[in-house]
Amino acid sequence: ELLWFIEGSTLAADLHKRGVHFWDPWIKPTQEAFGYSEGEFGPIYGKQWRDFEGVDQLTEAMRLLRENPDSRRIAVTSWHPRDINRVFVAPCIRYFQYHHAQGRLGLSIIQGSADVGVGVPFDIAEYALLLLMTARVHNMQPGLLNHFLVDAHIYKNHIPDMENLIK
Repeated sequence: ELLWFIEGSTLAADLHKRGVHFWDPWIKPTQEAFGYSEGEFGPIYGKQWRDFEGVDQLTEAMRLLRENPDSRRIAVTSWHPRDINRVFVAPCIRYFQYHHAQGRLGLSIIQGSADVGVGVPFDIAEYALLLLMTARVHNMQPGLLNHFLVDAHIYKNHIPDMENLIK
């Protein structure tokens, strides 16, 4: 999924090439709601990261990390108010920002919708990987991953698994 975001894709076929199918339940509802062609998810993560009104946010973040790693402007948003009603699944991770200090690169993420049972553990791993990849590319040591949850919830069908996990 992370590579899908990075390449800017919004097509299920690009996920399927990598054996990723957990977005599949939203293919048909997205088509029905918005009339997109088969397997198109609309302006979600990859689109916003790589083409936010003509701005490649990810490229700009990488440029700033090279040229001015202490900048407070090294941020990427997945949330576009104009496009939010053109997607079936709104981005759970709304925003992330890199921060650098003394050769260590950190990453802070704001998760507006946090499915504690499944989504949050996956998102921690995914954005930790993004932090590690970015630190390596820029010859920095990985630092802290700060993860802020705005709306943490557990879906009813996840309750038995969560109860089992607590035991």
